[in-house]
Amino acid sequence: MKAIDIDFVVEKRWHWIWAAAALGAVCLAGGVALYWQKSSQATRDIESRVSLAKQQIAQLNARRVVVADPKQASAEQAVQLLQQDLNKVFASAENLKEIGVRLRNMNLDGTAGVLRLEFELDAIAKASAVTEALNGGYESRPWQLESVTGAGGGGSQIGFASAQVVRGLWFVQLSKL
Repeated sequence: MKAIDIDFVVEKRWHWIWAAAALGAVCLAGGVALYWQKSSQATRDIESRVSLAKQQIAQLNARRVVVADPKQASAEQAVQLLQQDLNKVFASAENLKEIGVRLRNMNLDGTAGVLRLEFELDAIAKASAVTEALNGGYESRPWQLESVTGAGGGGSQIGFASAQVVRGLWFVQLSKL
């Protein structure tokens, strides 16, 4: 048997094909890297614009004046008044058992949270007794005497009032009851 000696000759054109394929792979990798860099830069730009826009919106919201709808404000006020417990308020006025004292007016200001009671007194000295009676049962003494006014009745003598009517006005903050 004879030995066959085969010499493989490397063709030069395959070198060019492999070189072109390698060059294409490098170009493709470079293109992907360039695209990734541009897209990440665009993402950072968008994020910075979004944060700047949020800051501007926050500044504009801080400066804006909110005009309340009168119907909405009225409805909210009504809800707030309906949710208040007025039992203590009315109990103070109803349980007042002073002789010569008559309730003339009751004014509830829901927006300010203030209740005013006007009593007609037969003597100015009764004002302190009424204040004590209203504050009975409270340690903080929430009822305050706002004013006491006296008006002369229909007296027959000039300069002298035969029957004097005294009116006292007391107020309380509803939150203190």
